[in-house]
Amino acid sequence: AKSDQQVQLQKEWTVFATFCANCLIGESDPRCLMQLLELLFNVQQTASLSILRDDGTQSFPTLSIFDAVAPYYPIQFTPPPNDIHGITREGLQKALLDVLCYYDPSVNDTAKDDHVGENNPEDMLNLSAILFLERLIPPTSEDGSPSMPSTVADKQDA
Repeated sequence: AKSDQQVQLQKEWTVFATFCANCLIGESDPRCLMQLLELLFNVQQTASLSILRDDGTQSFPTLSIFDAVAPYYPIQFTPPPNDIHGITREGLQKALLDVLCYYDPSVNDTAKDDHVGENNPEDMLNLSAILFLERLIPPTSEDGSPSMPSTVADKQDA
């Protein structure tokens, strides 16, 4: 059984992680994006382990974080020639993929068989895999045509 202090800490981690994700929504300054993505990744690493329900499932706000981060994939950023801050497309891409591809085996390996995330379809890795696949093979509309055409650039970015 968890102590009252542990339960309160878990609630605060969840609120903080959701707050960080909400701060990211609509952000366009690459310096802020980099800081928030790095913060979210650190929160994932630190808090996801401590936010477990009594039944062993995760109560971490993975879906909120994914919804905030996914629109930035793929990174469409070219630093200005006189950039003094050192923010690069590669750096932003790494920070974004760190969040999107976060996998914690101590939480996710509680599945009863070898299917990753089967007990938690909102696992960050499952959500990201769908995002990456939709860039490679766009979903089709009801008439069978691609709902959004996939270009060579889309496939390279994926």
